[in-house]
Amino acid sequence: MTWLSDLIGNTASVLPKIILIEGGRYVATAGAVTLVISVLWRGYFRARKIQPRSAQAQDYRREILASLRTVLIFSVTGFSLYLAAKAGWITVYGDFAVAGPVYFGVTLVLMTVAHDTYFYWTHRAMHQPRLFRMFHRTHHKSRIPTPWAAYAFDIPEALVIVGRKPRPGSNSIQRSNSTSGVVLKELFDGDTFEQLVPFTLIGAYRNK
Repeated sequence: MTWLSDLIGNTASVLPKIILIEGGRYVATAGAVTLVISVLWRGYFRARKIQPRSAQAQDYRREILASLRTVLIFSVTGFSLYLAAKAGWITVYGDFAVAGPVYFGVTLVLMTVAHDTYFYWTHRAMHQPRLFRMFHRTHHKSRIPTPWAAYAFDIPEALVIVGRKPRPGSNSIQRSNSTSGVVLKELFDGDTFEQLVPFTLIGAYRNK
């Protein structure tokens, strides 16, 4: 079966790259912030510390393990988008020339509004007592949060977060392969890198 062999081949060649970059982004960002805090701690931050207690080894361990689980969920979601685009279920434009800068600007604004609206209401819903324990409890276990708590989500919460990603059969999406396009996407959407990686790979696939 050709589709099965293609799936196995793509899983072996593409998914590890997405996991590596998504995990690398988490480690690099959390590590850099940790380094900055440690360098500035004795001066600026120590005088502004609210709680007397500091995070312990078990706090770091819990946050990192939960975050690595989220990295896997995000990566699998990004991989599914890669497969959907490769199969033609969603449309990805490789540059501005295809649909034009106006389309890009409009979709960027719409995606930003949609993302923030979705995030606000889902986050508010997860604070409801009936949903909190299942969806959001792990994140709030970090009562003395460290930078490593960035992805420390329960599995249901991680799935809710990736729910804002485009689905197969959704409207066309425009992505720029340029550095400025990637930076703009990150600044405006604040989205995780697993979305950018598949679309970069898709761009190469489309341009073959």
